[in-house]
Amino acid sequence: MYERRKRLLREIKNQCKLLSVAVLIQSKAKQFNVEDLQMSARGKSGALAKAILAMPDEINIFEQAVILASSYRQADIELKLINPFKTSSNHYDCGGKWRRSLGNWDLCQCTFCEAEVNTHFNAALHIRDGGVLA
Repeated sequence: MYERRKRLLREIKNQCKLLSVAVLIQSKAKQFNVEDLQMSARGKSGALAKAILAMPDEINIFEQAVILASSYRQADIELKLINPFKTSSNHYDCGGKWRRSLGNWDLCQCTFCEAEVNTHFNAALHIRDGGVLA
């Protein structure tokens, strides 16, 4: 069972790299922003700890993707590591915080503008734009 899990994880990482290369080539991106998740899940709430542990934390996956895509396109692509500080807890549009309902971490209401927001999409917007500045 452990050997099977190890093979599956290796294949997931390989597919993640190939998908990243395909997106970088097709989108003609000049920069690839990746959330820097080189952090410990220790002391985090249960849902956040699970999310951190489930993310591909081996930055070499993305470094290899950038090298392959740059080589294919014959143009340099910059890999930029984004600080994860508040990317998941600040509303992209207004900077408000989340009002979370028990058991629902994906859709939350902003305490400032009252909008219902998908927290994953919201974090992706912050990462795309270089992180939360304030």
